[in-house]
Amino acid sequence: MLKRSCLTLLLVVASATICGAEAHSGKAHVPKELYQQMLAARVACDAADEALFTNMQQASDTFARFCRQRGFPRRSRDLALIENELYAIANGNPYAKDALLAREVDSHFPQARTQVSIETDAGLSDALVNQLEQFTPESWHAVPGSLKIVHNDRDMFLVWAAGIDGKPLKDKNEHMRLVSVHITHH
Repeated sequence: MLKRSCLTLLLVVASATICGAEAHSGKAHVPKELYQQMLAARVACDAADEALFTNMQQASDTFARFCRQRGFPRRSRDLALIENELYAIANGNPYAKDALLAREVDSHFPQARTQVSIETDAGLSDALVNQLEQFTPESWHAVPGSLKIVHNDRDMFLVWAAGIDGKPLKDKNEHMRLVSVHITHH
């Protein structure tokens, strides 16, 4: 499984380059191109993470609008309607837009497609959101770029997305990046 901040991707690129240099010269030599590839991979991954967070915010806005107009989705018809709108956002998977990242994702998640899911957790609260930011459940994983919504069926929901490693997107401090929203009914 991939590590945070594309570390595995960088090591794979580095190993391949070093092995190629060893095969040609008989000794390990880290060429300037390796550094450039590693930097490019890091920049691409960081940009994809930011784009994914933007997707999360768009999904949050879309779901909030739906909930304000129709309430939380309970019937299969409502779920299908909002999931279609969310798939339009998730299909803009930022990890698929960069060739290097797409290749890495495909190697760890072959034949996988971006997912959207909406789940109900009656216990969702501000306290739980604060806890989730610090301690992400091990069971939370999905295909990179997937969008997940958890709501309490009353007044609150959160959106999380799977980063390049399939685990919830994290910030530089390793806290889960999520969007939580309170819905007020008018």
